[in-house]
Amino acid sequence: MNQLSKHLLFFFASLSLVGCRQNIASENSSSCNSVVPPLNLESTSVQENPSSSSRVVENILWDENVDSLLQVSLGKFINRLPVLTADEYIANNTHNDKYNIEITTIYCFSSDADTLARVYKSALSMDHFPVDKDSETGYYSGFKRVAIDSLLCLSYGSFKQEDKQGVVLSTWIQHDKEKEFPQDDVYDFIYDEVPVPQARYYSHAIRQTAYTTMLEIDCYDIDRSAYHEYATTLEEEGYDIQDYGDAYSAIDPTKYFGIQFSYYSPEESIEVGFEGDMAVMVMLIYLMK
Repeated sequence: MNQLSKHLLFFFASLSLVGCRQNIASENSSSCNSVVPPLNLESTSVQENPSSSSRVVENILWDENVDSLLQVSLGKFINRLPVLTADEYIANNTHNDKYNIEITTIYCFSSDADTLARVYKSALSMDHFPVDKDSETGYYSGFKRVAIDSLLCLSYGSFKQEDKQGVVLSTWIQHDKEKEFPQDDVYDFIYDEVPVPQARYYSHAIRQTAYTTMLEIDCYDIDRSAYHEYATTLEEEGYDIQDYGDAYSAIDPTKYFGIQFSYYSPEESIEVGFEGDMAVMVMLIYLMK
């Protein structure tokens, strides 16, 4: 098979991948890192937020201490987390270095832990905050998009330890988009760099088809003129460009990779499985072996 034939094969394979975007979105959509709330009541105490001593809390949501801790972990999205009403709260914040996230863990004490957990699941559902139960851990977990680049994540479950019971939950904000084009990841994938399309946010993931493995880079909040300008930039860089009407194909004859990219208007992006109301340019980078 010559290079052109391989290129066309990968191109149509990539078009099939983009055409099924709604299906792969459900399989590989944004999600939160797995965090199981710790159950260690003996070593847990009320943790004061040092920066909150002079803060005036106008509207108490949980209690003053919990609210102060949540203002650190959730920031301006604190009101997007439904309150779990309980008899007493003990809370603390921890920083997860692996994921670089600030996590608030809240122990909500109640005389009926199982009922409290079910009530909270109903409250989350009414607030359009979906959660699923893990059959192994018994904990519920889920996330809700609160901004184009931010997910409010939650994991919780009931606990009973000696004479204490209630619900323990952990919550945090996770950013699932980048402000810088992931050139390092491109290099790791093809051992080369590509021209950078100018967009507001980026996300990337490895996609697998029956024919090849591709690096998908989604470029958010990019207008149609920038999409066409990117094709011009590639052409000026020496790439052979093919315009297929609803997608471009680009290949540098001196290298061993190709790029396919398509544009979706804000309305079209939602239809094919993207969240939000921004236009998206989908790039698919693949190796030509």
